[in-house]
Amino acid sequence: MQEEAESGRRTNLWKCVDDENKEDPPLTHSIGALIGGTHRQMLYYDRLSIIVSQEIDIEDDPDPLIAMLIGLHRLTLEKHGIHSIEHRDNTATLFEGRKLTLKKADGNPVALTLGKIIFRQPGIIGRDTCFVEATAEDCGEWKGMETIVKISWQAKSRPSEKDFMDDVKNAVDELPKDGTSHQWVFDHLPNILLSQDFEMAEDSPQARLKAYFDTASYADGDSFEYEERVCRIMVQEKLYSITSLREPRQYTQGIFDILQIHRWVYDHARIIHRDISMMNLMWRRRNGVIYGVLNDFDLSSYCDYKSASALRRTTRPYYACDLLKTDPPVHISSSSFYLPFESWYDMTYPELYDKTYNFFIDSTKNPDTLLPVSVSFSNFQSWLTLCFGLISADFFAENAYHRSKPQSLFTQFLSSRPSGSVGTPLKEFDNATLGGFVDYSAFFQVMCKFADQDLVVKYDPDGEPTQHQS
Repeated sequence: MQEEAESGRRTNLWKCVDDENKEDPPLTHSIGALIGGTHRQMLYYDRLSIIVSQEIDIEDDPDPLIAMLIGLHRLTLEKHGIHSIEHRDNTATLFEGRKLTLKKADGNPVALTLGKIIFRQPGIIGRDTCFVEATAEDCGEWKGMETIVKISWQAKSRPSEKDFMDDVKNAVDELPKDGTSHQWVFDHLPNILLSQDFEMAEDSPQARLKAYFDTASYADGDSFEYEERVCRIMVQEKLYSITSLREPRQYTQGIFDILQIHRWVYDHARIIHRDISMMNLMWRRRNGVIYGVLNDFDLSSYCDYKSASALRRTTRPYYACDLLKTDPPVHISSSSFYLPFESWYDMTYPELYDKTYNFFIDSTKNPDTLLPVSVSFSNFQSWLTLCFGLISADFFAENAYHRSKPQSLFTQFLSSRPSGSVGTPLKEFDNATLGGFVDYSAFFQVMCKFADQDLVVKYDPDGEPTQHQS
């Protein structure tokens, strides 16, 4: 109960900060207080952290409250998070015409002229991921290439997207030269030209918190590890959202391309993408051919990386049904289906489990009615129906497995008696593939055809080696 109350207070704080950021001037961070009766706690919030002070009781000792008020009064506008030079007006052109100089891998500088903001995540100014159009000056190797700059705030210990792409290149080079070309993979991955990290200033709140926590410890003596962040600026070739494609055949081939590259990167570079969303499904055109591209590897991890805390298991409404149980199975990757209904945000775990579970097992409802599509996307109905059927089959198989357990025990009991027959050991249910119904091979078989026509297969790990086709 205490944890839920604390979580609720933090959520309310975030909402207050979000409301404040809709006003001028915008905030880089917020300072507030939790007040309950005579009890007070100071709060510091930015996009990287929430810091809560020790609780004080002004009835027992008013001195800390007086010191707190004096301290707040002495803060400058900047320390309050207010930067007068930042304005909400014309945010799309905030960077337009500004110069940015970065260093390439060989140490040589490259000058970029920034353009319009393509996309910016909602959040505190200066802490949100931002994509900006850019053109390179006097850089022959990038000549004629449309480029964008991505500005994000990543954990210092996390590999950059360029690191992951370098690993993909190494994996391609190390594959045996048996006549099967793997150069096709670069058509379906982001072309990252440069990545450079900038650490926080020594007098920044993050640097001061790091210095403090380096010497702090828990009551049991364990040390506290503060996650440092860096400003990571990356330059890459411009890509386009998969949703901007209007030809159904191009759209489906792009999605199928992304399915195949997702598996190839896992099999050969040992990288798990972990951030599948429509915003990260992109396309590019090369030599007149449209290719689906799997973008945004900044949350990716290596297959042998087992730190559950660093894998970030997503948020409650997106949980797979089994994770809503009181004793969930081991889960080290994000759920892969989307949130159909806004009302699911406000449900408890048991309520959410019932809703998501019944969504798939209610045999009285027609899948075509549950998953309606527009006329222009009518050929996608078979994909939706088959994928829905695979997940539904899993739930029925899991139910049958758990119902058969008591019967299996009873059979084994009878087999131990002189006149009993020999019982058959119960095979364990495979949670990793939802009983074998939901795995890569199943989705590959569903998605390799569209409107009764074969799509281009570039990588089938369960079939014959496939040459790249354009």
